[in-house]
Amino acid sequence: MGLLIIHIGAGNHSKSKRSQYKRLLVTALNQDGFREASRIIEQSKLTNTGYGSSLDLSGCVECDASFIEVSDKIRTGALVGIDDSMTPITRMLEVYGKVGAIYERWRRFGLTAPILMNYGKWRQMAERNKDPRLRQDDNISGLSQEIYSQEGHGSSNNFTNHAGLVTNDLLILPEAQKIYDTYQGHLFGDSNPYVIPELAHEITDTIGVIEIGSKTTIATSSGGNFFKLPGRIGCAGVIGTAIGFARVNNVEISCMCSGNGEDIMKMELANFLVNSVYDEAEDEYRDYGNFMVNKIKEHSQQYDLSSVNADGKIIVYVGAILVIKYLQSGRSRIIYCHSTESFYFGYRDGGEPNIVVSSLNNVDRAGISFAYGEFLVLG
Repeated sequence: MGLLIIHIGAGNHSKSKRSQYKRLLVTALNQDGFREASRIIEQSKLTNTGYGSSLDLSGCVECDASFIEVSDKIRTGALVGIDDSMTPITRMLEVYGKVGAIYERWRRFGLTAPILMNYGKWRQMAERNKDPRLRQDDNISGLSQEIYSQEGHGSSNNFTNHAGLVTNDLLILPEAQKIYDTYQGHLFGDSNPYVIPELAHEITDTIGVIEIGSKTTIATSSGGNFFKLPGRIGCAGVIGTAIGFARVNNVEISCMCSGNGEDIMKMELANFLVNSVYDEAEDEYRDYGNFMVNKIKEHSQQYDLSSVNADGKIIVYVGAILVIKYLQSGRSRIIYCHSTESFYFGYRDGGEPNIVVSSLNNVDRAGISFAYGEFLVLG
């Protein structure tokens, strides 16, 4: 394993759980490989993906995920609406493994493999084995059994929620259910709209993992924001927004973003940051932290952003990690910045994990001020 970098969201993390966040990152970074590390993060109740996901308006879990894999060529994919897996990144990679096998056989027909898929539709296709056109194809036959044999899926784990929809209770965190139950009357109009209960909970967002070794793999997943409309697609489900990659001469640039998903998508933030550094990447002595902050501020002014603070002021509520890999020297630079109250991440390059718990000096300036820094990894 080469350089492994993991973030657990840019947002407003609970200070009382800081030691738990650190232990989670250490445990994940000590895993033997990208997939194992992502499973640890996604199955934790501390992160907003997989088991710890926020609930949508109907009380269900829907996660989005995407990946970029770089070896001799670049392979990408995104899967949206994952509603039956505690490990969305693993589920996405499994599905795209099957997609690759299908289109390898179908390539002679000139069909192009998809890079963005709806998981619900994929699952429906997997169940349609009665269709002879699908049943005869070995790559599709039996997909239903493979999909539902993992992670304890089955009708015994399902229940009917407030909106009358069947969902999988294995994915629902008790704390998330409590938030939903507390607010659902106000959202659905069953309670006094002028008496809204206070229920403090931390705000975390998209998680991301990068592994840079014999090949580079970047992946991200998220449960989205609380009470999102069912079917909403966040930045984790759109390539170039929560993750991005570029190669220029002897330099590789990887990026992961988190924060307000709608604004990140509007700005296509990961691709923007990768391309902004593109012409400067070979300068190993530049102050990229301040450079990245200024670029985000300038870029955000071109868009009608959605994030507002308590005063109703439009803000830029994002966090980003940029990794510049110098192929000749083997060194890497990890640069981060965030305007969210906090941003937690860690990295490991063969030795002990290094954990970064970054917070704004003045949380009242969230969305206006930025914290930033960088680390040099010798490789």
